[in-house]
Amino acid sequence: MSVAALFEIAVETAPERIRELGRKARLEDLEEWIRICNVKSSKHPNYWMVFQDLVNILGERLGFQVVFGNYRKGPDGIWRYGGSEIVVEVKSSAAFFNPEELRKFVMERGAGSGLAICPEFTNDKIAAVRGGYPEIRLITTNGLCRLVRLREQYQVPTEHIINLLMPQEGILLDNIIDLVSGIAEATAQEEVEEPAAPPAEEDRLNIDEVPPEIRGLGDVSKAMYIVLSRNPGEVFNSTRLAKEIKRLFPKTFKDRSIASIAYGTIWAGESLEKRGLIEIERYRPEPEKHPTWIRRRYMIKKKL
Repeated sequence: MSVAALFEIAVETAPERIRELGRKARLEDLEEWIRICNVKSSKHPNYWMVFQDLVNILGERLGFQVVFGNYRKGPDGIWRYGGSEIVVEVKSSAAFFNPEELRKFVMERGAGSGLAICPEFTNDKIAAVRGGYPEIRLITTNGLCRLVRLREQYQVPTEHIINLLMPQEGILLDNIIDLVSGIAEATAQEEVEEPAAPPAEEDRLNIDEVPPEIRGLGDVSKAMYIVLSRNPGEVFNSTRLAKEIKRLFPKTFKDRSIASIAYGTIWAGESLEKRGLIEIERYRPEPEKHPTWIRRRYMIKKKL
């Protein structure tokens, strides 16, 4: 019996198990399950409820703390990160989406924004939100899955994702540019470098042997500091740094590609620089062709 067929049996006989199964499922399976729910939502009442749960599980995969909504009343989910809160409404069809209702939920909770999620949105719904609901954002289920894939492939920080999903003051697009250019930088550098050697089975160094002020940071930050501190005076680009991290910590980063580690060094470097531990040289390799494209080089900060 296929995975899809087993999923349909679970939905119709034991829908309460779907949250547990969904949290363990591959993204490809979640995408297929969402498609099945969309097709069968009018044939069995459990499908639209499971559809709501699956979307909230995608929210968890984006790094949010998710409160699953009530199936009968109130918002369909609350996504929290840091001090920010997004009220989520999940609809199997744009015909059921009421922007006024979502605005009411946002106002009642004092949330930062409302996010409507639907397989697709009609032009009239898009126009309505654009014309009178600045606190609401729209995303299709396909777009949401693509965003989860970006996060999992390139370790996109949740703080950058929330900047995409929440309304921003003004018209500055730097948050989107930071996200796209960071991924492009990591991917481009991986393409021009030689492939890394196969990793060893165990880490060669203890990743937690770092200054106390950065022990609470992520693994990329700690590994980055260790690599740079072992090579004083040397300058590393993101790809060289990622390869050395992979070489020294193969077990810790066994599920991470060179490109995803390189992408992570961009944000890890910012954290280390703010703490005065490293120096970052920022430059534009092709200022005329790509005036906003910034590359980075890293080195340990010289002690005075």
